[in-house]
Amino acid sequence: MTFQIGNTHGKGRIKGSRNWSTLMKEHLRSDWPQLAAAILDKELEGRSRWAFDALKGMNARPRGEEVEFDFSEVRTMADVLSAQNEVMRALAGRCIRTSEAQELMANLAAIRQTIQFVGVEERIDKIEASDARKARLRKALEKATKR
Repeated sequence: MTFQIGNTHGKGRIKGSRNWSTLMKEHLRSDWPQLAAAILDKELEGRSRWAFDALKGMNARPRGEEVEFDFSEVRTMADVLSAQNEVMRALAGRCIRTSEAQELMANLAAIRQTIQFVGVEERIDKIEASDARKARLRKALEKATKR
């Protein structure tokens, strides 16, 4: 029999349905006291690997679940650097996913560019004010030398 295009055995998983591991994690989260007792029993039996795997699975966040990430106020370049360090710490500690870290870093990059732009505007204003002052001084000097 030659290969035929298409699935002849059904339509597959229904859209929006969750896989077994997701359902199991939700069940375990709802029965946390029971799971904690089971983990403690296994640990006392010397089966620490089982306990580690159970806790590791419990720590995983479902994809798309919101993450709370609280930045201190970001107003200066030093604040941006501090916030970037916080993001990297959270990523290293597996508190956030790589995609979430990338999104936060992109937001911080936009803030950094805004701070730089505002800084450039302030410097230009100072230069223009200085140039205007120099022009006034030149006029005053010219008047004084013409007398």
